Amino acid sequence: MKSSRIICIAAVCALLFHTGCTNSVFANVGRYESTHQIQQAAKGQDAHYKKFGKLKVSEKELLRTAYRYIGVPYRWGGTTPRGFDCSGFVTYVFKKFNVKVPRTSAAQYDSSRRIKDKRQLKVGDLVFFSGRRISQRIGHVGIVSKVNPKTGTFAFIHSAQTGVQETSSENPYYKRRYLKACAGPLR
Repeated sequence: MKSSRIICIAAVCALLFHTGCTNSVFANVGRYESTHQIQQAAKGQDAHYKKFGKLKVSEKELLRTAYRYIGVPYRWGGTTPRGFDCSGFVTYVFKKFNVKVPRTSAAQYDSSRRIKDKRQLKVGDLVFFSGRRISQRIGHVGIVSKVNPKTGTFAFIHSAQTGVQETSSENPYYKRRYLKACAGPLR
């Protein structure tokens, strides 16, 4: 009886650990589990961006920094690699470049130069979306990671409910909620 209870408890713990439903310091915090995996991913991103033309050194470094955190879980009010909310992620990434960015997405928009035409976006610019409800109120922010200057479509890195990820502007959820764009702090 006692050994079956121990096996059952061990199975539940293993399941919780595997699904990330634990606050243990041993839980998988990001997509990458080692420094080597992070370095390999950064090299892959460098190769990927060669086909998009020349990027400034600051743009490459910004992307390399942002991509390191893909897979980090969403945490409301989060500002560290233990968990980010959308504006906390933006603030954290730019802080790595000694650039102070306001804490909330609305304040980030208010403090930045507007970009009216999406075809003028550059890597590192900020894009703003309404929150869960479609409205004109800013509720989400991301960092532009790719741009097609002919069509104005772009990809952005952000912290969503499923964690830090890269998403296309053509994603139906975000396409309906897109509001505005601003020049990034490194521009």
